[in-house]
Amino acid sequence: MSENLVKNDRGTRDERRLELIDGAIQVIARYGLGGTTLTKVAAVAGLSAGIVNHHFETKEALLTETLKLLSEEFSGMLARAVGEAQSPQDGLKAVIALSFDPRVSAPEKVAVWYAFQSETHWRRSYMALCGERDAAYMRALRNLMAPLASPREVDAEMLARSFAGLLDSYWQDILFEGEKFDRGSAQGACLRFLAAIFPAQAGAFGGTQAAVAPKSNVVALARAGQGGDKIAQSGARPAETLPSWTYRSPEFFALETENIFMKEWHIVAHVNQLREPGAYQSFQLLNERAFVIRGSDNVIRGFHNVCRHRAHEVVTGTHGMCKSSIVCPYHGWAYELNGRLKGVASPHSFAQIDKGEFGLRPVDTEIYQGFIFLRFGGDGPGVAERFAPYAEELKKYRFEEMMPVGELSFQDTGADWKNVWDNYLEGYHFTKGHPGLSGLMSAQYRLDAQPAGRVARLSHDLRTDTTDTWSGRLYQKILERPAHLPEAMRESWTYFFMFPLLSFDVYPDMIGHFQVIPTAAGASMLRYQNYALPEQMESRRGRAARWLNMRINGQVQLEDDHLVSSVQGGLRSSAYGTGILSEKEVIVNHFQNWVRQAVPLAKVTTQPVAGTMAARNAAMIDQ
Repeated sequence: MSENLVKNDRGTRDERRLELIDGAIQVIARYGLGGTTLTKVAAVAGLSAGIVNHHFETKEALLTETLKLLSEEFSGMLARAVGEAQSPQDGLKAVIALSFDPRVSAPEKVAVWYAFQSETHWRRSYMALCGERDAAYMRALRNLMAPLASPREVDAEMLARSFAGLLDSYWQDILFEGEKFDRGSAQGACLRFLAAIFPAQAGAFGGTQAAVAPKSNVVALARAGQGGDKIAQSGARPAETLPSWTYRSPEFFALETENIFMKEWHIVAHVNQLREPGAYQSFQLLNERAFVIRGSDNVIRGFHNVCRHRAHEVVTGTHGMCKSSIVCPYHGWAYELNGRLKGVASPHSFAQIDKGEFGLRPVDTEIYQGFIFLRFGGDGPGVAERFAPYAEELKKYRFEEMMPVGELSFQDTGADWKNVWDNYLEGYHFTKGHPGLSGLMSAQYRLDAQPAGRVARLSHDLRTDTTDTWSGRLYQKILERPAHLPEAMRESWTYFFMFPLLSFDVYPDMIGHFQVIPTAAGASMLRYQNYALPEQMESRRGRAARWLNMRINGQVQLEDDHLVSSVQGGLRSSAYGTGILSEKEVIVNHFQNWVRQAVPLAKVTTQPVAGTMAARNAAMIDQ
């Protein structure tokens, strides 16, 4: 437990409250805000549920008090650290020391901070309790940097934000690496950053002026501190990839199935594909079959595609229509469109059946901007909450109005699902791997990741000069720049990724969902569907642009198929264990860290002995 929160004597009311708050920190860190309950907090604190209710009548009261205490703790320690400093340089060094002080940045406390910042429901409370603290923190950084920045060309505001971004990026590492995080190395990197941007003061930060990057690199280093498209700062060791054994181990794949695939949201269809009651769309992920269907009341629901009689599928094919009932094709058991058992064939041959007990098993469903998602388990944040950082941008494309273009498509890849996303989530291979596309689109990708929601965004723009391919030249010429989009978005190709298996490929002329369905260790299948606005579907130029778009991206997919196939072969080789990542592969680094977070055994470089993986992974989760 946190030393500054819990005392040995449990006798007083204040001490009990602190024990419960400390318990709340542990529970939030493990289960998130949504998964936190007073019962779990009581169990962790070693107290009865009645004691919890005596001190905090509601879960919201306990969570609010927890956030308030953490905020006051940080503010007090920051004020003392800066107040005792004899110079701006000492003040900045004190901020670094505080940022990596385990009393402030213990992994569970960092997890709590990100939980409150990322969940929409708590954002207003966070600002009410911590807004002034955050503002005071930035003022302190500006005030410390202003004397050192003047009369330099770079202003203190930009430098303060860059430095805050650098510290925040290391807190993200603490979140993912836990107790394995190297605090000493992180402090050293922060000091080198300060030495680089204040070369005249390099000695105060442990460096020398001669060893500092030249002035022309100051802005680049500041960008690194903001965590935009950088992985590590100057002098840091390059980030390592996941070990190769995780891309081919059946035991590790079983852990991924349990801890990732069965707990996450998966896209199924668009509401405009289920326009009438009885319309359904099916979905299968490994051993789980499901479908979504529009009920007689126009509500869309999701169910396991398993008859309660003898486990046959109750709907067949990728999509279809049930007139008034869902009828199992095996023995004719019939279910209402809301999943309730309606009737059975030869009812006299059964003992009395409670129809309320034998309805179809439901699955969680959520509709987000017109798209229908489901999940088989888990209690994490919803799709809307996770995509919240990009919600306003996504709304501009009018997803909810879109209609399907063509049929739902499937393609086997012969590559592990992680291998496919490793390739998808970076532009490092863009020029070499996709010569035709690089003649159409700019090579400069705008990269952004939101670790709290495990979502990311990649975007680049059409080139202004003429491309080398006839399809690219014609696409540039006939593409209609949609008036409903802001000008800056009218020529952008943008990709919105949600861990673990989905990306929206968003173009001016259409969008598509790109899904990677794991099928086995080292194997997966693509599931994708395109959509467009009604006016784009009616326009001749719109239809032509989509045809050219699909032709261009079809070639890109062929090139990617070759790339990931070759990589999968290399991952099976004894010559490869782990690799390193470029600054252009920052989203790959985030993606692989999300895998490590869900399955901590992925941090182990050497493949564990067969039969030990589940136990070792469980032990790492409990650490």
